[in-house]
Amino acid sequence: MVLVSERDGDSGVAWDVELGASAPTCGNGNIDAGEQCDGANLGGQTCVSRGYASGALSCSSTCQFDESPCVPLTGCGNGLIDTGEQCDGNNLSGQTCALQGFDGGTLTCAGNCLAFDTSGCFQCGDGVCSPNETAPICASDCAATAVSAGSTHTCALLASSGAVCFGDNSFGELGDGTNNNSNVPVPVSTLSGATTISAGVDHSCAVVSGSTLCWGHNDGGQLGDSTNNNSILPVTVVGLSNTTTVVAANTYTCALFGGGSAACWGWNYGGQLGDGTNNDSNVPVTVSGLPGALALAAYDVHTCALLTGGSVACWGWNSDGQLGDGTHNSSNTPVTVLGVSNAVDIAVGGGHTCVVLTTGSVLCWGRNYWGQLVDGTWTERTVAVSVLGVADAIAVDAGYDHTCAIRAGGAAICWGDNGEGQLGNGTIVESNVPVTVTGVSTATDISGGDGQSCAVLASGGLACWGSSYFGERGDGTNSNSDVPVTVSGF
Repeated sequence: MVLVSERDGDSGVAWDVELGASAPTCGNGNIDAGEQCDGANLGGQTCVSRGYASGALSCSSTCQFDESPCVPLTGCGNGLIDTGEQCDGNNLSGQTCALQGFDGGTLTCAGNCLAFDTSGCFQCGDGVCSPNETAPICASDCAATAVSAGSTHTCALLASSGAVCFGDNSFGELGDGTNNNSNVPVPVSTLSGATTISAGVDHSCAVVSGSTLCWGHNDGGQLGDSTNNNSILPVTVVGLSNTTTVVAANTYTCALFGGGSAACWGWNYGGQLGDGTNNDSNVPVTVSGLPGALALAAYDVHTCALLTGGSVACWGWNSDGQLGDGTHNSSNTPVTVLGVSNAVDIAVGGGHTCVVLTTGSVLCWGRNYWGQLVDGTWTERTVAVSVLGVADAIAVDAGYDHTCAIRAGGAAICWGDNGEGQLGNGTIVESNVPVTVTGVSTATDISGGDGQSCAVLASGGLACWGSSYFGERGDGTNSNSDVPVTVSGF
């Protein structure tokens, strides 16, 4: 510290001045750094502007506001629970959804402070999977019961008979009333009572009480509502009332009816509608000459049906022998697949087809560039060949260029293209032999998309693996995974 002596020339009084020190500022009438006020200078603030009802704000000797003369607000909005109020803002007086008799959720205060807002609470077992519910908490409402992987989006059916979708939403294929992509599941709006759901390339469909509903892209008439207008919400397919199953494919859709007949609609350049023409249709047309169908499968430009007795018929594009009739001739009416007589499940991929037999073995035919037929070669087949090393399959599904199956006991296996990790074995190497999906041992349903695969677990959980560029794996990320990850909320 350096002190110098100065003398007032008029008074002769001397005093010491500390060089380099700042003089005190509180009391100079200016609001300096660190001050809220200074004397009568309140910076325009009042008790009211400070959140009080009335009163005279003043400034303390330390240049901070003195709010002691201010009169607090009374009534709703003051954060205090006054007479007649149950809550006020975030002040819930310790109450929760559970204390209000619900199973969980987020309790809030109604805007008038007279009651709690329980809309964010949920009750398990009420048949509705609310936004705050998850499958582990409320399996009776939110457990997955079926899954369908499309091209770049995925949909799942819930125990509540509602549905969720996730991934690409460019054309409204998630059905949530927006065109926003989502890497976590979003509920399909206005859909309840669904018994079947199917995700196509960029549209989705469901069955509700025998009616068929579709949403998403409609450039080929694949929504079946007699227009070619896209829809971000489910619309009813015209003229269908006895639907048991629906399959959404690449710009077309097919439905199976209770009597074993079928109808298709949408693009038909490859004859995939099966009505004996190659004419597109934005309303359903009957598949010609289809006796006693039990199940349908479709993906790119061909369609197949499992028939009574275990035989199979296919129609549409046949460039890779995917119709299984021993030729490469496309057909706009069903043709019989050679050498298949006791099938119990069927799957259609981008250019190949597979069935599970009563014995548990699997047969495939068609494109085999990525080993999706698993016959020990990379050669396409125009007739069915046996999948090597599988004798206990109970279900099969095909992605664009890969195939997955569930073994007795619930283990999952996949084979074929693996560029996105869709085989789920911790690699991105294609395989022409079945590989075990890591960590999946209780699968009850399985589905393959373009680059992703998903499985429903016995617990009602849902796991996916492979691509997630658009969020089609549903785990909240947009990065690929070559092993299964849990879908958010499951």
